[in-house]
Amino acid sequence: FDYTEQTLLTRIPLYKIIKETTIQIMGSNKRLFKQVALVKLFGNDTMLTAFVTDKHGDGSFTVFVPSGPAPTAGFIYHLKKENVQLLDYPIEKAMKTIFSLGAGSKELIEFANYKK
Repeated sequence: FDYTEQTLLTRIPLYKIIKETTIQIMGSNKRLFKQVALVKLFGNDTMLTAFVTDKHGDGSFTVFVPSGPAPTAGFIYHLKKENVQLLDYPIEKAMKTIFSLGAGSKELIEFANYKK
């Protein structure tokens, strides 16, 4: 694999950035994402899959809402705790729904509704 990576894959545009970001998100001991959450941004029942990156002393959260299928792009939001539904759901499984443009989200939503 190392030989193939060095001779072929590193020539693909953005390969190195995507690889490093994926390792940081999913493979390091110090995880960038602390927890999966569903967040409400618009004052209605629209929910977005998000990843908690920080929790603040007042109970509010900083979350990252990725854009599919490239989870390295997205938006950072600072939200009050009442707009964040924390989930004890595997980060890797939630990330797969981002890569697959929402496919597989049924399990995530059913999990969230069960835990309410």
